[in-house]
Amino acid sequence: PVTVESTAALCARHADASAVATCARCGSFLCGECLELLGESAFCAPCVSLRRSEGPASRAAWGALWLGVMGLVVLP
Repeated sequence: PVTVESTAALCARHADASAVATCARCGSFLCGECLELLGESAFCAPCVSLRRSEGPASRAAWGALWLGVMGLVVLP
């Protein structure tokens, strides 16, 4: 008998389940049970928690980014 090993990726949390996606943040393999969609991207539960706790970028962060870009455009 010939044994063929599967090369399919397996879920990081459920070793008996085939992966259907990878986490957009950490890259871990996800099965359908572990998959969580935010927008059009797939995430694992720990990364969803991190994303939600980080929240959207603050107005101050966007202002600092804008000033940095403007400094590069105006100063040279």
